[in-house]
Amino acid sequence: MCVGRGGGMQVAKHARKDDCWCVIHGQVLDVTSFLGEHPGGEDVILAHAGQDASAAFDAARHPSSVGELLRRYTVAPLAASDASK
Repeated sequence: MCVGRGGGMQVAKHARKDDCWCVIHGQVLDVTSFLGEHPGGEDVILAHAGQDASAAFDAARHPSSVGELLRRYTVAPLAASDASK
């Protein structure tokens, strides 16, 4: 998966606790600094590190403030060529 405006950076390369990105609804998020704050624990996010986490995100209950968190951690939209994968 490549980031749309990120010069071809690949999301899959960011799949570690110290460098954790995921994709939620076509937006690439750098959630590295959020891992320790996640109410469900960091393992919930790390299980989807470097991947599309949209289905898992949708299956979980989130507070109404989650939209602001998503915007805060957004890096860029997923490249259109990868959105269908």
